[in-house]
Amino acid sequence: LAAFDSGAAVGASCIASEGGGVLRRFQVPLLGDVDGLLDEVAARLPTAKRMEAALYRTVDMRRHDRLVYDALSQGKQQLLYTSMIASAPPAVWQQALSIAADRRSGNVLIHCARGKDRTGVLAALLQHAVGDAPEKIVEEYALSEVLLGEGGGGGGGGG
Repeated sequence: LAAFDSGAAVGASCIASEGGGVLRRFQVPLLGDVDGLLDEVAARLPTAKRMEAALYRTVDMRRHDRLVYDALSQGKQQLLYTSMIASAPPAVWQQALSIAADRRSGNVLIHCARGKDRTGVLAALLQHAVGDAPEKIVEEYALSEVLLGEGGGGGGGGG
């Protein structure tokens, strides 16, 4: 990341060999408000669980958080991703999509800690915005399991 911070040159014999210009780094906090994410997950729970979460929120935040995290693990990516999109301010998503769509300065590298969840959602939104078929988006997202070693006992964890 130091190359991005220092504006390293792009081109032949440089850190990025294709294109021209300099590397630039933008930090866009797609998951900057974890409490907002957890609130969004709690709001999407079935009625009985949502009421249980509300009760725990007033008397025992650890139990509340455990209930919400359990719901996330049971809800798989759909609950996580819909909550992630809904909990981040629209301006944050707009900034991320605008930076990625601005090709005047060359290619764009999108990354996060593991390169699957926040990165994958942003990549899927970009693919959707340019008209890729849902089947293609799902197929390309599924490649992250293979690349991260999650598809058959290797690697592990989400990110």
